[in-house]
Amino acid sequence: MTAPRLPLAGVRVVESSLLGPGGLTTHLADMGAEVIKVESPAGDYIREMTWPIIEGNSLLHLHINRGKKSIVLDLTKPEGVATYKELVRSADAVVEAMRPGVLARRGLGYDDL
Repeated sequence: MTAPRLPLAGVRVVESSLLGPGGLTTHLADMGAEVIKVESPAGDYIREMTWPIIEGNSLLHLHINRGKKSIVLDLTKPEGVATYKELVRSADAVVEAMRPGVLARRGLGYDDL
């Protein structure tokens, strides 16, 4: 017997968020979407924020980001911006939960994408 197809299988989502807002896309990943979490070189500080820490990552990070892929991009550099735009070209949705205007100042706002 084969497993049933999940309702969002084949959907790709690019996520830019820190801390709790990343929980929004967890539900999309649970329903089969491919969620790609974009992190800065410093990483999402939820990784070290709460205990217990398991192999360098907090349990909260592991829970909120389960089922997601992760990529490190330095969006302050042209190469990072170009790679982000390339990811978005093949995405069905972008979920952004950063401080207002952060991505727009880097050429990654709604109109740019």
